[in-house]
Amino acid sequence: MIISFIILGFLGINSANGLICYYCTAASAYDSCILDNGVASGCDMTYCTIFRRELIDPPHTLVQFQRTCQETPQYINVEVNDSTHRTFYHACATDLCNTGEGRLQPNSIKPIKVEPGKVLMVPGIGSMASSDFPSYILVPSLLLVVNLSAR
Repeated sequence: MIISFIILGFLGINSANGLICYYCTAASAYDSCILDNGVASGCDMTYCTIFRRELIDPPHTLVQFQRTCQETPQYINVEVNDSTHRTFYHACATDLCNTGEGRLQPNSIKPIKVEPGKVLMVPGIGSMASSDFPSYILVPSLLLVVNLSAR
């Protein structure tokens, strides 16, 4: 039985296989949140995000800025404009990816061409084909092997 615990310790199985994202809020373009990305912390959701809202007139006047993580963002990598504001939404699915000032850069988002009958590959969404083997299968299997070999 001791061998079982040693094996589990070496595997380093972690029940929280989430992202690491930056977290902070700002109301000024000179806030440390924008200049230094904020505090990195674990996220148990799917996306690291940036939300940036600024005035259209006067241009580039920051109203609200936030780095966080979300399960289902309202928008993914788009700019939404109305009569008074420009709002930028960014979402990404890798550790510490929600960096930068939050504005969209030219050519940073490539258009998606959808063709009927074709498979659409969406980056950032996990699948069962990933290299992560589910720990709920691995742990009992290892315990069974160790217990059988100890007999």
